[in-house]
Amino acid sequence: MLLATLSVQAVGWVSRHDMTAAQYQAEFDTWTAAPYNYRLMSVCGYEDAGQARYAAIWEQHPGPAWITHPGMSKAQFDSLNAGYAGQGYHAVFISGFGVGGTAYYNAIWESAPGADVVTVAGLSYAGFLNENLNRTAQGYKLVYLWAFNAGATELYAGIWRKGVTGTYTYRARRTSAQYQQDFNDLSGQVTSSSPSAPPSSRARQTSPASGEIPATATPGTVITISPR
Repeated sequence: MLLATLSVQAVGWVSRHDMTAAQYQAEFDTWTAAPYNYRLMSVCGYEDAGQARYAAIWEQHPGPAWITHPGMSKAQFDSLNAGYAGQGYHAVFISGFGVGGTAYYNAIWESAPGADVVTVAGLSYAGFLNENLNRTAQGYKLVYLWAFNAGATELYAGIWRKGVTGTYTYRARRTSAQYQQDFNDLSGQVTSSSPSAPPSSRARQTSPASGEIPATATPGTVITISPR
């Protein structure tokens, strides 16, 4: 695992990678508790020797209450996402990964009552293009996009939001050469892998996980966070 070389107390963030599910849970418990009270900014998964591995970044930053779940199936994500929307929580981050050809998702929701947000997982490329076209016509803007493979299947997950100001251009499914050309052509714009503003809460854990996240990447326990 990797830790920033500067003191976490000085720089206010920490990163870890190559974690098993149990190690990720332990790191999460450490960095979201006192004296750090860091916010989970990003969590990504990948397959190593048939097992799930996690990489994550925590940062010290104020913000609203938030909730996160790792290793969800699409059906589990859809169910949780709908339930949280009813409670005023909306996705600000989603990542996907494959283990043994099966797709799993990690997500972070923030409390934002009244926000108009749509998050869709498990899209094909054609499905993503169609979803983006329809959402754009309804007044939404794409604010987050994640692409990955589960076995031979190419999948996309996106977050669309109403009320987003500013103008930007997105590109997907690019080769290295195409990306470089896009970068050159669009050099006057800010380049980002995620045009969404990242989740930004300083937080503390209010209900501890009741068990470890299974190493097979099946969903772990609810991890609920509230502002400090």
